[in-house]
Amino acid sequence: MELELMLTQFQKSFTIYTTCAVSLKFINF
Repeated sequence: MELELMLTQFQKSFTIYTTCAVSLKFINF
């Protein structure tokens, strides 16, 4: 099990999720 790889994947997903959430916030308000 490569923990580093998992953390990188999680970080990417988190970044994308945060970007989408912020974008939606700006679009809605």
